[in-house]
Amino acid sequence: MEKAAVARAVLVVDGGGCLAAAAALMADRRVGDLVHPSQAWRLPVGLALGATSTILLGSAARQSPTQSAMRCAALVNAGWVAACVAALSRPLPTSGRVLVGTTFALDAAVGTAQWALSR
Repeated sequence: MEKAAVARAVLVVDGGGCLAAAAALMADRRVGDLVHPSQAWRLPVGLALGATSTILLGSAARQSPTQSAMRCAALVNAGWVAACVAALSRPLPTSGRVLVGTTFALDAAVGTAQWALSR
């Protein structure tokens, strides 16, 4: 598989995951409760996930994603990894720790792949 096809696939998977996370967070209060009991954060985080999805899927729509688009995607994922680290530094229920830890691992993995593909 050529590099452009791999880059597009990584962007589609990542963008689709962000879109699914945004939808789940906004559709079901219980998802938000796993991470934080206050619901005030749901709208900003849901919008940020939606914006991230738009950026990633927009880059994937190109026939050949640019190196700068891949670096941008990697940096956006680094931001989500940092958000996960911040969330994990607070007390969370076990299910919340699993959710945030899984998100951390997936964002770190795709961010690393995007960075590698930007070279």
